[in-house]
Amino acid sequence: MNSARKLSLVVLSSGRFAQTTGPCLATLTRSLDDPRIEVILVDNGSVDGAAELCAAWSREHPSAHYLPMPRDLGYAGGMNMGVSVATGEWVCLVTDGALFPPGAIEALIGALDHAPAKVAMLGPVTSHADNGQR
Repeated sequence: MNSARKLSLVVLSSGRFAQTTGPCLATLTRSLDDPRIEVILVDNGSVDGAAELCAAWSREHPSAHYLPMPRDLGYAGGMNMGVSVATGEWVCLVTDGALFPPGAIEALIGALDHAPAKVAMLGPVTSHADNGQR
């Protein structure tokens, strides 16, 4: 990916920060200094204290964008809010339970670098699925 192209990672938090969003963000922290990566954290109107923890995380990581929603907009609504501010050529929608092991972001960027120009969307493969994505 050349330096002008960017990957926007939109992370949607919907509560349970310690169990989901926090661990997810911890795996993305090492990517925050990469100018090719943009992290957008959307809190989807959490009422269990997760919004405050998301705000605290964003203060500790000012290169990330934080969008607190006043109410739950649903999965699509929350993701759409994040996508609406994304500046990347590519956007990755990240559920708050996702974990990125070391090298995963680099592998993703590598796949995007090699995607033909006519490709508009890529889907993931996971080792923890019971269907064709495995």
